[in-house]
Amino acid sequence: MYTEPLYSNRIPVTMVKDHVYCPAIPWIKRFLGYTEPRSPSMETARVDASYKEKVAEDLGLPKPWRIEVPVQGKSFP
Repeated sequence: MYTEPLYSNRIPVTMVKDHVYCPAIPWIKRFLGYTEPRSPSMETARVDASYKEKVAEDLGLPKPWRIEVPVQGKSFP
């Protein structure tokens, strides 16, 4: 959910995308507090690397495996 102060100078890039699609969407999200449900691809991205390695091994995929691992920074939770 969008948590910036009401009159902040920063807006998330997804709000720009929403505004291009329909100018009412950012207003609905900001002032009515609507949040979109997580998509299946967002949920599968939360799987840890050890599980992905096990699946690759079980499927007999040749090495080297390239596994995406989420990274978090101090300023980006």
